[in-house]
Amino acid sequence: ENSGSTGILFGSNDTLRIETTLSNLLTSRFFGVGDIQSLEEVGLSLDDKGRLELDPDKLEERLQEDPEAVQEFFTDDEFGFVKKFEDAVDSLAGEGHSLLVSRSDTLQNRIDNNSERFEFMNSRLEVERDRLLLQFYNMETSIAKLQGNLSAIQGLAALPPLTGGGQS
Repeated sequence: ENSGSTGILFGSNDTLRIETTLSNLLTSRFFGVGDIQSLEEVGLSLDDKGRLELDPDKLEERLQEDPEAVQEFFTDDEFGFVKKFEDAVDSLAGEGHSLLVSRSDTLQNRIDNNSERFEFMNSRLEVERDRLLLQFYNMETSIAKLQGNLSAIQGLAALPPLTGGGQS
């Protein structure tokens, strides 16, 4: 903010999708993992700035009540929070065709295309420069010839008239 610059993803739909996906994951309900259905039930919540907060008393209380339920909520191989979180992160930033990898590929393609255009334009400018220099050289040569011809014309002495004034 202080530098007045922005990042590559500033204002992009990709950023909104990442924020929405993670926010939904952290605030949604999970079914099929026992008695606990949300992070809030184990003391995890988002504050008004979108940061994750832990209520240690609430977590301790749930662990005292049913430690297996807490463990199942986080570690269930199919519906647990960790599995859902890994799936979300993989879809956003994992190898292959994730959102950020695709965005990175798109940006790299744009960079490559712009580099090719830059090289093409530089070669065109070089050709145009050479053409203009040749044209300038030819014009300088023509001017030099004209100046030479003008000097030759000025150097011609005027011939005396051939009328007979001295013969009787």
